[in-house]
Amino acid sequence: MEYARICTETKIGMNSGWVVNDGEEYYSTERLALKRVKELGCKNLADAFTKGVCYWTEWEDQDWFNESKSK
Repeated sequence: MEYARICTETKIGMNSGWVVNDGEEYYSTERLALKRVKELGCKNLADAFTKGVCYWTEWEDQDWFNESKSK
């Protein structure tokens, strides 16, 4: 299976999700992203988005990599 990114917390491949700190971290669920942005001092995801801390996205297929090659 091909995935664009790996979740920082779960280590599971994902093709859409939350980007935190300009791509330093990736989270597969809203719950995980919210937990992290609160640790970074944001009130919620909207606050984090406004401050440029995180956003949600879907990656294009040219950004994908084979999960087996990433291990």
